[in-house]
Amino acid sequence: MAITTLLWVAVTQAYVTGTDYQRRLTTGNDQEKLRLSFEDRIKDLLRHAYISPTATDTSTYFTSEAQSGTTKTGTTNGAATTLTFTATGLRVRGAVMEAT
Repeated sequence: MAITTLLWVAVTQAYVTGTDYQRRLTTGNDQEKLRLSFEDRIKDLLRHAYISPTATDTSTYFTSEAQSGTTKTGTTNGAATTLTFTATGLRVRGAVMEAT
């Protein structure tokens, strides 16, 4: 009887541990997917950043700003919290062009 009780407690504890692990694993995977999605979006935006090769062209820009509001263009002091830049448009799919 004691062995059966001990075995029952061990099986129950293993089940609880397994379900808790599965819950934490799913939550961690969802958070990782969100982080990767955000990184991919930022990479895509930065790939399309455009700065004119002409130094006097004021229609394109790439600036960063720290949280305090101090512009950090051209310097490496502090960490930027905001990036502002011009970007070229993403390609329009051929099927969309044919439909219009």
